[in-house]
Amino acid sequence: MRRALSAMALAALLAAVAVVAGVQGTARAEARGVRLHHIALQRGPAFDPALVHAGGSGSQIVGGKPVPNGKYPFMAVLQVGVRGGGEALCGGTLIDPDSVLTAAHCVVDARSVTLAVGRTVITSRQGRVRRAVAAYVHPRYDGARDNRYDVAVLKLDRPVRGIKPIRLSTAAQNYLERPGRLLMVAGWGTTRENGSPSDRMRAAAVPVVSDAAAKRDYAHEGPQARFFPTLMVAAGRRGRDACQGDSGGPLFKAGRDPVEVGIVSYGIGCARAHYPGVYTEVNSPGIRSFIVRAAAR
Repeated sequence: MRRALSAMALAALLAAVAVVAGVQGTARAEARGVRLHHIALQRGPAFDPALVHAGGSGSQIVGGKPVPNGKYPFMAVLQVGVRGGGEALCGGTLIDPDSVLTAAHCVVDARSVTLAVGRTVITSRQGRVRRAVAAYVHPRYDGARDNRYDVAVLKLDRPVRGIKPIRLSTAAQNYLERPGRLLMVAGWGTTRENGSPSDRMRAAAVPVVSDAAAKRDYAHEGPQARFFPTLMVAAGRRGRDACQGDSGGPLFKAGRDPVEVGIVSYGIGCARAHYPGVYTEVNSPGIRSFIVRAAAR
């Protein structure tokens, strides 16, 4: 398995709320009563493109195309220092000037996180480099049991200016999750399962898969792979998918006003038939309220 069973992937490697007008008010109200699991992060090494690129665990898009410079500036590439030593790579999204959304399994064992926002080519000097000073992990996340609530928010040492954050899907945008609708997944890495990473970001259009189909596809893969329709959304088909290490990156509606629908969480293999990628559902009430409250810290 990949992605979170990427919590396993991080161990194997040694070991984005656009809080905008119209969203902020309702989201903050939703956040009442949601506890926060806080992780204080140390100052890690400087962002090292050569180290990150060599890590080979980057967001790995199968069946995608190279992304032109600056097309998805809200994307973040995370260099994660893992407790016990070693480095891992995850994706994320800028959701307000000083908050980045990612997967819980990317940071639950982190000692430090350095990241670059707005960088299309990992080994370039594009975008802004920041350090995360804290990570907030959903209190109901338990990667040893299953992949529910696989969501975390990173707070940055200083705001990112000049880059528009991605918006978060709301309950009124459930139509974005209709089966067959094409959404985008973007990241860095291999173009096939167990291949070599790509220095330039790639993106692929993936079709949403019905909850019933996803639940059926994962029903016999053990409790950790169980699909929870109220907390997850599935997307992908044979030949088009996210892949190993794509954890934390977005499933999103592209266009002039991008909207994040899901967070890359887990899957089996890459772009295999009958195993769509599984994403944490951003507009699920208990997840969205957590994101908004954590981002407001």
